[in-house]
Amino acid sequence: MFSKKEYYHLLISSIILGFVFSFKEWGYDKFNLSIGIRNFLISLAISLIFLLAKESIRKLVAKKIGLDIEFNIWSIKSNKRNKKYNIPIGPLIALFSVFITNGQLLFAAISNFNFKSYSKSDLKRRYEFIRGIEEAVIASIGAIVTTLLVLFFSVFKIEKAVFIGTVIAVYSLIPLPFQDGIKMYFGSKWYSLIIALFVIFSLVFMRNLHPITALIISIILALTITALVFYQLKK
Repeated sequence: MFSKKEYYHLLISSIILGFVFSFKEWGYDKFNLSIGIRNFLISLAISLIFLLAKESIRKLVAKKIGLDIEFNIWSIKSNKRNKKYNIPIGPLIALFSVFITNGQLLFAAISNFNFKSYSKSDLKRRYEFIRGIEEAVIASIGAIVTTLLVLFFSVFKIEKAVFIGTVIAVYSLIPLPFQDGIKMYFGSKWYSLIIALFVIFSLVFMRNLHPITALIISIILALTITALVFYQLKK
């Protein structure tokens, strides 16, 4: 399912996230290497689970639609002296933020997905170009799958996984350049509103309600509020 390059980017992304989420856990009263390594490995493993789950399902959904996507570390291209460089902007922001704030700001938007080049005949699609709603649906998989995993981990009281997943889910909604949030917003504003409400309500309600109850109420409220907003704007 994943290429060697994608597996490499998944591993690097998990290492960066593992370090970010364990930044303040290298000892209690004083620095402790063994405690730090253990907490780092736990955060790394949890981050990898979230990344693998959401990106695997994202690929399946994209393939079902008839599109091919590639997982990447969030980077920007730079040309210098006729040479092309990829600057890993996502990891750099994450590391800079966690160091400069001493672990107070946890930046988790370090990866993204891109559509591979294709022709209509190759994919046997009805549409020649990628439609906005298609991009929005594929982008939303990150937030949806992450939120569902958070609800799952909350059943078993795995607080570390719940915390990491919550942060990743929230960043999946923020409209940062080349990230899921902005792809959802420009792909379909109404659909992005439904997903945002669903994620926010789920993360809030799971604190006091059973995860299944929180899930059902969140879906109902997200659809109802979006319908009411749509109705009011169309009056």
